[in-house]
This record gives sequence, C-alpha cells and structure tokens, in this order.
Amino acid sequence: MMEEQWLRESCIVVNNESTYRAINQLVEGKIILLNYPCNHDLIDIGKNRIVLCFGKDAVSIRADVELKPLPKYHFINAFKEMKVENAEEMYHFTRGSIKSIIRRMSGSTNEKRPKWADKEKKDLLSPLLFLRKINRQSTMDRALVEALSGEAFEEVEKVYQDLNRMEDSPIKLTEEYYVLVNYEETWDTLQYSINGSQYDRLTNTIISLLNEIIDKKQALGIHSKNIGRSTTLHNLFSNYIYFSLDDLASPILKQTVQGFLEYCYKPNTDSIIVSHLSTLAEASPDVVCKFLWNDLKKSDGIICKAFEEKDNTDNDIYILFCLDELTHHIESAVLACKMLFIIFCMDYNYMCSNSPENSLSTALCLINTSVALSLQQKVEMIRYFLKTDPRHGIQIALKVIDGNGFAIPVRYGKRNSKTDDQITILEYCNAIEAIEEMCYQYAIAMGSADVILSIINDYHRVRPEFFKKMATSFD
Repeated sequence: MMEEQWLRESCIVVNNESTYRAINQLVEGKIILLNYPCNHDLIDIGKNRIVLCFGKDAVSIRADVELKPLPKYHFINAFKEMKVENAEEMYHFTRGSIKSIIRRMSGSTNEKRPKWADKEKKDLLSPLLFLRKINRQSTMDRALVEALSGEAFEEVEKVYQDLNRMEDSPIKLTEEYYVLVNYEETWDTLQYSINGSQYDRLTNTIISLLNEIIDKKQALGIHSKNIGRSTTLHNLFSNYIYFSLDDLASPILKQTVQGFLEYCYKPNTDSIIVSHLSTLAEASPDVVCKFLWNDLKKSDGIICKAFEEKDNTDNDIYILFCLDELTHHIESAVLACKMLFIIFCMDYNYMCSNSPENSLSTALCLINTSVALSLQQKVEMIRYFLKTDPRHGIQIALKVIDGNGFAIPVRYGKRNSKTDDQITILEYCNAIEAIEEMCYQYAIAMGSADVILSIINDYHRVRPEFFKKMATSFD
C-alpha cells in the first residue's frame, strides 16, 4: 500500500471506533481500513469504502462448540488431583492460562518464557504493568502512560495492538480498556531491576502526581475523598512490593518509601498517603514502622489526629490496617504491637471491625504459628503490656488466652517464605500458665475479683498445681 502513490493518498488506517466515526464525517471517496475488531454498525457506507482487516480467528466458520471458561475452584481442584504443590499459588501465578501453567510445570516443556518476551519493544508494557489497566480514552491515563514509558501514547498503543494479536498475548482489550492478563508472569518475564529506568520513571511519576495534588491541579482526577482510596495510586504503589524482592533493593527502596511518607505532612496529600500505608508497609516494613513510631510521639501527628482528635477522615481505619500488616513482618512486629497497644489504651470508639484489640489478639494468638512473633516473644509482649498499663494489659491477655481463632493473610511466592514453627502441647500449656500467673498477680494487686474469677473459670487450661501455687497469694 505504501509503494503505490494512489493507495497512499486514498487509504486511511483507523485503529478505533471513535476515530472511524470522526473520519467518516470528514472525508469522502476514501478507502478506510478498520484495524480493530469491528462490533458496531457502519455509517454512511456509500460515502467511503470500508475494509474490515482485523481478525484473529476464521470468522467465516462458526464454532461447533463454545467452551465456557473454567471457574477458579475447578482449576485449583484439578491441580490438587494432579498432586501439584501449592495449588492456590499455581492458579494465582497463571490465572488459569493453559500456556502459563505448562511453562510453570517443570519438565513439561522447553518453553520457559512466553513468545511475546522476544518482542523488541516489550518494555513498553511497563505502563500497563504498573497501572494494571489503561483507559485509552482517558486523558489522565494517556498522560500516565507517556510518563511511565517515555514515549508518545500512540507509539505505545501500536505495540499493545500488535501484542493483542498474538495467541499468547499478555494483553486483552475490553471496550476502551487495555488490561494485563497475567500480572505475575509479566513481572517474572520482564525482570525489572530497581536500578533500571522503569523504577525511576515510576517513582518520578508518583511524585509528580502528588505534587500536582498539592497544587490542586489534579486532585479530583486522581483521588476523591468521596470515593476513598485511589485505585490508580494503589496499583502504582503495589509495584514497590515486587521491587522489594530485588536483592539490591533495600537502600534505594527505603529512601523512596521515606520520600513518599513525607507527604503525610503536606496539604492535600496527607490522607492520600495514609490510605496507602499498608501497601508501603508491605514493601518496606521497617521504614514505615519507624515513621509511625516517631509520628506517635508528635502531638500533631497523623495518629494523634486520627484517634485523639477524631478528625473527619478514614485515617484511623487505614492506620490500623497498616499496623496489622506490620505485625506480620519480623523487622516490625514488636514495635507494631506496642503501637497497637498504645492506641488501644486511648479507649477510642471504633466504628468498624478492625481494632487494635482484634489485631493484637491475632498477632499474639498462641496457636497462630504463621505470624512473625515466636511463642516466647508473645508471652514477653503480654508481660510488657501488663507492666505498662495493667488494666488494658489484662484485657488483651485474657482475650489471647481465650482466643482459638485467627486470620492469616494470603501470601504467595517469596513473601510466603516463612515456615510455620510448630509448638508442642507442653509449650502451649506453659505459655498459658505464664500469662495467667501474670494476670493473677496484677489482679490481686488491683483487687479485681472479676479477673480472678475469669482465671478460675479457665481451670481446664492449666494444671492443678497452678492453683495451689496461686492460693498462697491470698491473705
């Protein structure tokens, strides 16, 4: 077509419906090539010649049988029947894609990477990887794509359209949205490093967004207090969790997260960053934990405003979510529990299900071996609570003793590398007796008959010798 002058002058290639409708109104006597799946009516057909040139399948042949997609639980059950280890994780990383499943199963094929990985411009997938979905009609999304890729949106869209035609495409086009088919496999394939240009563009893009929000230029476009947490920012921040798996990530990532946290003290961005604290905490738990610990000491800090001044935001909810996340990391669990206890002692009226009491009862649950704290650390933490504030400490201690249920967050891949430390019945009973003995001593000192009766009613958890020992405390 490019070799013939008359074709160059008379043919117009159109890549979407809106452009087709606009072009068809402006020109006449031209050949319009529709380079996209045409599922709409054609207008003024006699005005121009329309050529449908897009197709991935033989559309003239009707399929005899149309197979319905398998639900998630069918895939997982099939994996379990095949004796595949970590069936849920296998589905999480493959999203039910047969080719992805084959690539992850060792010995099943020599093909370890999808074919699109050999494409020259595959790195232009980075905006879609970072955003997870892109509205090609949105001015905001188009600007983000250009900032994250360093290329014009039209150039990036050409690559996406090319990838979309591949049999094992990482992209699907749903109405006006480009959507990433398999987030985990795309990350594994592209192998972006924290020292790469993609990391720098991601960080600079987020900082630019936050600065624009401060200037009130894009506040409604990226975040609205009426709709809560911004999905766009959440998706952008989530990428740092994957970057944190890079062995070289620690110093650079800590500096980046620290920079984001400073926006908690700037106008218009304070509540925005607080709403994403739990995501940042998963990427860099020690940095976020130290930041909140220092903030807790400030009379005008975000924690004080959320729980003591009771500002008209959801910051209290997001801070509790963040502290709950921090209890699952070895480097932050102890300090996070202390902060939860300090907030619990504020006697705040919680309007939702998450509360310091519930988070502490899960983190300190004696039979919960999936958390960061060891059994001995849990006992010592309760000892610290009782010494710091006996009245509130006893409440937490009794709830931990009575607790036999807990919630475990789902974690896959390297984030799920912690192995559960099994505890024996003897270790469990010794821990129960140690906690009840501490509670008993403080109850005697406080003259709290209710606590003493509660411990006595819990007789089935301890040995008879325990009560003989405790009886000597009575006058």
